[in-house]
Amino acid sequence: MATLRLSSRAVIHLERIFEFIAERDPPRALQTIQRIREAVMVLEDHPLIGRPGQGRIARIGHVPRPQRLSRSLSVGPSERESHGTRNSGCSRGGLQ
Repeated sequence: MATLRLSSRAVIHLERIFEFIAERDPPRALQTIQRIREAVMVLEDHPLIGRPGQGRIARIGHVPRPQRLSRSLSVGPSERESHGTRNSGCSRGGLQ
């Protein structure tokens, strides 16, 4: 089984997502981070899942459109690179 480690950049993105949501709905913030972590942890059991994407990023499957966030954590390329606002302050590809 592969071991998955989050980069410091990915951890910072998760913290920012949590802080933003927690300002309005603390229980939802914890639930959202847990759902993101569960989705990413699939890679431990299936490290070869997905297909090549643009550049170094790989698309790992369909991710339903999340609730609108001001900051986003993108797992792969999509039609809209960010699911948050245009000026979220987050760069693309949070989990690289």
